Amino acid sequence: MIQQCLERLDEKLVPFVKKQDGYLISVLDRYAYIRIGYPALISLFKSDTSWEKLSVVSRAYSVYGWMPTILRRPPSDAQINALERLVKEPPDRMLDRAGLVHPGGLYEDLTSVVSPVGTSKFLHFSLSSKWPIWDSVIAGVIRAAEYSFEQGFARDHNRAQNPIYYARYFDAVHDWIRKSAEPFEDNFPNYKEVLSRITGSASAHIQAADLTTVRKVELGLFWLGILEGVQPLEGDGNV
Repeated sequence: MIQQCLERLDEKLVPFVKKQDGYLISVLDRYAYIRIGYPALISLFKSDTSWEKLSVVSRAYSVYGWMPTILRRPPSDAQINALERLVKEPPDRMLDRAGLVHPGGLYEDLTSVVSPVGTSKFLHFSLSSKWPIWDSVIAGVIRAAEYSFEQGFARDHNRAQNPIYYARYFDAVHDWIRKSAEPFEDNFPNYKEVLSRITGSASAHIQAADLTTVRKVELGLFWLGILEGVQPLEGDGNV
């Protein structure tokens, strides 16, 4: 599924790479905030690693402040401890860890404070090598891939708000990474070229080499959704 999506993305980028199309790259860059927003949040989370409640809430607002919804309520001490465990002891596969995503489980409890989308972003900035970002654009791309792209692309709010679908996506990303050769982007030359153009610009604050494999895979899926005409919500871009 991940392979199908990245192959489709690379094919769609062919004409733009050959034409040296700056407009397409500006569109993809605008929706992904790679140059400024992403490295700024990565830097913040590296500089503040405290699990004191005020620090956790502060980092949460930094991530969620540009989203349509912020925190539903302050996290409990138990939920902060759960976040800390997920960052310090992340699962290899979410569906294999008992009690993590079943109804009433740990991840579902965390998403009662903020959505699965917001939770994924907090976890990503805490440990970008493990936790992929999740939103309704990527949920729609995954659904389209499951049907071999025959039913078209559309954002999928229902899946985006369901922790079990995030767990399946998490496992699919990591299963695919474990099977792929490194660096995987060498197999998708057009994606690699567009990514290098964006991160290699004078205004970029991060280089392609600084992006984790998880981030590159998830970003590719997000861009595929954009290229297929799926529009992110205002303020709900894939940071």
